[in-house]
Amino acid sequence: MPLTHLGTDRPGRVPYEISWWQLCMIVVSAHASVVVSYAPMVSSRIPPVRDAWLASLVAWVPGLVLALIAWWLAKRFEGQNVFEFAFSIFGRSLGAVINAGLVVYLLYWAAVVTREFSLFMASIVYLRTPEVVFSVVFLILAFVGASQQIEFIGRTAELAGPLTIGGFALLLLANVPNMDFGMVRPMLAEGWRAVAEQAVGPAVVIGDTAWVALLAAPYLNNLAHGPKALGLGIGITVFFLSAGALVLMAVFGPELLAILAFPALSATRLVSIGESLERLEWLMLMLWIGAIGVKISLLLFGARLGVTSLFPGARPGAVLLAVAVVVLVWSSVVLPTMPAVLDLFLAENLVRFIVPLQLVPLVFAAAALARGVKGSG
Repeated sequence: MPLTHLGTDRPGRVPYEISWWQLCMIVVSAHASVVVSYAPMVSSRIPPVRDAWLASLVAWVPGLVLALIAWWLAKRFEGQNVFEFAFSIFGRSLGAVINAGLVVYLLYWAAVVTREFSLFMASIVYLRTPEVVFSVVFLILAFVGASQQIEFIGRTAELAGPLTIGGFALLLLANVPNMDFGMVRPMLAEGWRAVAEQAVGPAVVIGDTAWVALLAAPYLNNLAHGPKALGLGIGITVFFLSAGALVLMAVFGPELLAILAFPALSATRLVSIGESLERLEWLMLMLWIGAIGVKISLLLFGARLGVTSLFPGARPGAVLLAVAVVVLVWSSVVLPTMPAVLDLFLAENLVRFIVPLQLVPLVFAAAALARGVKGSG
């Protein structure tokens, strides 16, 4: 049953709509949380190349292409969410299997993200607090956001996104006095192959825009603005990936970056503004918590949509609670140690564990074209 039965009075449109700017800020928030904590622009290759900033600049193409394919699907099947147009493309039986697989993957990815950041908090900031405490806190925030539908997630991102942009820019500028540009020269000393290997990390981060677009683009109040929202969101992300890589490389150099677990946090600890404003980790943590709330909320929202597509009679609130509990339990066993979390950001592991979900729009679009299927909205 299409989403039009849930409350909109305009045929062919889904309810709970968001603006293009809100979608843009959802994209930024989904990326910012991992950029400011695990710095994948320099951690996907050990040691990182001096041209890591250049690797980020060339890594945006696959993510943008996949995001635009996801937007094209939302436009082709206007009035349906991703799980509904899976049924339209593949039929009820195969569509149900595919949707079940998507739900499992969203639950897995939500558990991984929750674990990443609960371990980050417990390892760096609150050393005597069990990780499960942070998992519970993050999931409560995400549950509240997802329970209020995509409009609430969009409004939260509309606040968190600009704050994250401004705060990250401040931290980058504050580190300029600590930079030694000799660390980033000579350019292309290790060749283009090394740059391509380094680009895997930022490419996978930007590729997350594909699943963000799959879940959120169908709710745009004007689907024609989808490319603008996705392009700007990716553009902002690419800027901070590249600028962040340049600053980190110029501050620490490749040898030191190879042994730093959290280079962005280490750079933040070098910042002091005058004699009264020092230790700006709190600023990074505030920005990070707002962004991570948006990301996990969207994942829980998507998993809840998927389960209710398989069991239309289920109560959405009860399904969402069950989804949050599953993520909490799964997050307690996935990536058991901090070294396991750090290893996830190596290029080979990023490709193995994260890229499959990002390729879903391509598979759906190919099947829709091959079968000549279109939406009815």
